[in-house]
Amino acid sequence: MEAAGGAAPGTYGLIGRERELRSVQAAISGSGRGVVLFGPAGVGKSRLAEEARTLGEDAGCASVTIFASPVTAQLPLGALAGLLPSDSLVSDLHPARLLAEIRSSLVARAAGRRSLIVVDDAHHLDPVGAHLLGELIRSRDAFVVMTVRAGEPVADAA
Repeated sequence: MEAAGGAAPGTYGLIGRERELRSVQAAISGSGRGVVLFGPAGVGKSRLAEEARTLGEDAGCASVTIFASPVTAQLPLGALAGLLPSDSLVSDLHPARLLAEIRSSLVARAAGRRSLIVVDDAHHLDPVGAHLLGELIRSRDAFVVMTVRAGEPVADAA
């Protein structure tokens, strides 16, 4: 038996977002590169992103969730620092090498599967982190799900 919204019994189901979930699932399963969940604070973007992560994992993706914040926005690659291999000596790495280390770490974590990166509050990414995510999206090295609060400036990923 399933609970409302298709959730397994005893879990918190997501109700009323079937259309959005179908769109996300189609993007993950197809040739999509990512989705942006955009809207005002408190409408459930983070919850929908978490459900997108679950859909990706069910489709065989290796996932990682990143939580950006005003604090991480002040540090180059602040929100993405957890993706660096633990044996990296960050102080010895040039910024371009840091980007390569993170990309390599994601590939290793995926172990041959498609990478799915969820970025909650992507409007708080620093410019270097936004650039890296843009590169991962353009190269199709990762499918990216981002939440962005309406009215907030977003770093250019060019």
